[in-house]
Parts: sequence; structure tokens; C-alpha cells
Amino acid sequence: MIELIQDACCKVFWYKKDLLRFLRLHKVPDNNFYLLESMTKAEFLGILFCDLNKNDYHHDLIYNIG
Repeated sequence: MIELIQDACCKVFWYKKDLLRFLRLHKVPDNNFYLLESMTKAEFLGILFCDLNKNDYHHDLIYNIG
């Protein structure tokens, strides 16, 4: 399911700033948001969701995004 959410976020948000706005709205920790400037959306979301998946606390956050 995480891969589907990640893929949907990449396709739904055409602009990086819109993606960041969406992630902030869902209270995603912004520790790695600076990475988006130098990466593609897909690369950034791969790192972001991998980091979120490592922490059990963030599993609910991932499912709320989806």
C-alpha cells in the first residue's frame, strides 16, 4: 500500500511546492523536505516514505495520507 500512496503522490502533484504543501497539511515531519530541491519527486518520496515506514508511530500518518 505504501508504494501505491507514494506513486499517487508523485503523479497527483505536478509541482513540488504543491506536494510540500500537501505533506505539511498532513503533518509529515519536514526533516528531509530540503532534499526535494535537488531530487525528483519520485526520489524524494522514496526516501520520505522509507523513513516514515521505519517508525511505527508514522504508520498511521502514512495511511492518513492515502
